Amino acid sequence: LKLQFLYFIGYIAFNGCKMRSVFGLLLLCSLGEGVPVPRVREVTCTGRKTILMEVEEGNVAVDGVVQFQSRVYRVDGEITFPAATIRMQAGEVCNLRVVNKLKGPQCTMVDGQNGFHCPDITSLHTHGLHVSPQEDNIDTHIQPGQEHTYTYTVPGDHLMGTHWYHAHHHGSTSLQALGGLAGILLTDPAPSYKLPRDLRRLYRKEKVPPLILNYLALGDAEAGGFWDFFTHKDLVEEYDPVTVPLNLKWARGRPLPNNGTGIFYVVNGAMAPKVMLADGDATLLRMVHAGDGF
Repeated sequence: LKLQFLYFIGYIAFNGCKMRSVFGLLLLCSLGEGVPVPRVREVTCTGRKTILMEVEEGNVAVDGVVQFQSRVYRVDGEITFPAATIRMQAGEVCNLRVVNKLKGPQCTMVDGQNGFHCPDITSLHTHGLHVSPQEDNIDTHIQPGQEHTYTYTVPGDHLMGTHWYHAHHHGSTSLQALGGLAGILLTDPAPSYKLPRDLRRLYRKEKVPPLILNYLALGDAEAGGFWDFFTHKDLVEEYDPVTVPLNLKWARGRPLPNNGTGIFYVVNGAMAPKVMLADGDATLLRMVHAGDGF
């Protein structure tokens, strides 16, 4: 069975039976064209290991359809879009060293200000980790040229699961997370934990890589119909000065995705990739919606 990811709200079709999708994407049984879903680079952060996450300006290219400049993570020396998947384990300590290499000016924070400001201050926030708020501190502010190390002590009884992380400076969260500063966070159980037999096979032999759904609003908001909210271009232009120009370049001779709106999703950085499922076999699907705006 072949599943093909398309752009917006739709259905899942199995042998002519349609079911609504809760992920805002069209999953379609298809024998048509489409690349296999790519695997996002993964790094393991256990045993007090330190992962280096450099925030810098970089070029994002999507399937030969579009490219643009954005703020991206260079994780342990490699830039990827989406950002690298980070794997932690219950009972272990993980250090994430975030170094802000953006070239924007130092920015003065104003207490209580939550409008568009300070586009190049960054921070890191996780969803799903049961750790101290001092470890996952959303009030950290990493100015250009500065760094901060987040130390996560994952409890020994922490549940396994699929979570995510993203930049979280109040004033530029949408700008940075939509642009690529977001990724999957996986937690594995402690080695002493015994999975139930019926789940052991699913988790030990994952046939489909974790799937991260990135929302790219690169077109004109007016062309989006009821998707009429901030596009990435709108967000970039809310800041004065614009420190990372979008420099948007669409491929020549190809229509914009999603009926010409240029407002669409990618899955693991690819447009409409296929997921292969064996008939009659159970398959584990891990999905993270790393969008913003709705």
